[in-house]
Order: sequence, then structure tokens, then C-alpha cells
Amino acid sequence: MTARRSPTLVTLGRLVRAHREAAGLTQKELASRLGYTNGWVSNVGANGTAEHPCQGKSTDGARRAG
Repeated sequence: MTARRSPTLVTLGRLVRAHREAAGLTQKELASRLGYTNGWVSNVGANGTAEHPCQGKSTDGARRAG
């Protein structure tokens, strides 16, 4: 049985990836700005998965810093 991903997280992943690419940042650069691993950014951008629900707050700070 395959687990279904939340449509909200899939949308979040697509938005993170689109904005990262529009800003001209690599996954590694975004991860560094957020204080997370490249793997986390990759997971979010590729399939909308995130490890901690509070991480959305960090993306706001990185967006302002960019």
C-alpha cells in the first residue's frame, strides 16, 4: 500500500522549489540560509515532505534575507 501525501505539503514543496529557482539559489544555498540540510530542502522541493511543522517559520526569515 502506498501512502498518500498531503496535497498541502505537495503544494508547499512546489512553491518552495519555484521560489528557490526564481531566486537563483541552489538547494545547498537555500539550506544554508535556512539552517537546515540540503537533504531536507531536497525532500521538500521534490515531494513535499517536511520533518518538523515549525520549519515554515524559518522560510519566512530566509525569504526576507534573500
